[in-house]
Amino acid sequence: MVMKNFLLTVLLMVFAVARGIAQDPGFVATADRSTVGATEQFQVSFTLSGADVNSARNFKAPDFGQLVVLSGPSSSTNIQIVNGQITGSLTYSYAVYARTPGKYVIGAATVEYRGNTLRTQPLQIEVTQASPQQQQGKTGQQESQEIGDNLFIRATADKQRVKQGEQVTIIYKLYTRVQVSGYDLSKAPVYQGFWAEEIEQPRQPAVTTEMHDGKQYRVATIRKTALFPTQSGKLSVAPLEVRCAVQLQRRRTNDPFDAFFNDPFFSRLQNVEQNFSSNALSITVDPLPSDAPEGFTGAVGRFTMSATVDNKEVKTGDPVTLKITVSGSGNVKLLTLPKPTLPADVEAYEPKISEEITRDDGIIRGRKVAEYLIIPRNAGQRFIEPVTFTYYDLEKRSYTPLRSPRFELTISQGRDAG
Repeated sequence: MVMKNFLLTVLLMVFAVARGIAQDPGFVATADRSTVGATEQFQVSFTLSGADVNSARNFKAPDFGQLVVLSGPSSSTNIQIVNGQITGSLTYSYAVYARTPGKYVIGAATVEYRGNTLRTQPLQIEVTQASPQQQQGKTGQQESQEIGDNLFIRATADKQRVKQGEQVTIIYKLYTRVQVSGYDLSKAPVYQGFWAEEIEQPRQPAVTTEMHDGKQYRVATIRKTALFPTQSGKLSVAPLEVRCAVQLQRRRTNDPFDAFFNDPFFSRLQNVEQNFSSNALSITVDPLPSDAPEGFTGAVGRFTMSATVDNKEVKTGDPVTLKITVSGSGNVKLLTLPKPTLPADVEAYEPKISEEITRDDGIIRGRKVAEYLIIPRNAGQRFIEPVTFTYYDLEKRSYTPLRSPRFELTISQGRDAG
């Protein structure tokens, strides 16, 4: 009887421990290898375990430092029911590699689970010199020959001839017939003679197929830039420099086991990095007509203007807000808003300038607002005279003036009178 009670107690303890393990959440970082060769791809995973992993929210990736992220995160879920207890795991995985040997630290990832924020421990990876198989692999010249014209960057412009101040959009596409595992656009061109506005692209661009010189390529748009010429003449658009990581099969060696380990089942791809430059472009920029009206400040596109005051009946010393807004398509950032002419006894402070810009469909649009705080000092009737904003209309091919209304303020005596 004592033995039975003892066994029952042990079984209950084991069951309780197992149940606790099944329910207690954990969040750990792992790598498929702790030591890896330079340029060799490996996998880093962040795994959440618990009873209800599908309720996890807001996974935040770690800082990978100098490691190159090829892809990720990809997620997978595994749910099991053992003796009525639900256990599960949710894994976020990344494919990464290092360019050079050294010791690397992957920072902590976080995830929200059941009201708590869980954090992984930092993960250390040691990167060694390339393995003998890698060192006996392809030379730089062989790599370049293998890539050849199978990868290039092509720049195109949506217009070859524009007016000064008119938007021209440059599209950079990556054409490839080899496996590209990543690219770096950290070095932007210097656009001399242009004002540049970057048009945000998806982190993982859509891939299509195109025929070029009789060959089919996979194509991705990797950058779009809206340019506004600030001078006339024949202007050059400098090439875009892109550093691409290309996956190539390692070259076979004289190792007697090479035939076995180079079987596709065992083979590993080698990441090769090379610099690529797009073609240069030339844009012809025509000057604007010489009959620009007085007060024209260079705005080109299509615009509207509105002006408002928040109160037309005030007392002396009370603030009034005059708001002037110009909206439309064109180089909104460089718009110069018209300044109001105010009566001598109406005090005005420096305006608060704000702007909102959108880049939908690759067209730069937005609005620019000037808010003036004005304070009338004397009683009576005062007038804020109209302001004029002139822009060059690309559709009408002419200068178009916009005029605000005239505002009348009725000012009664306030307490600040002397």
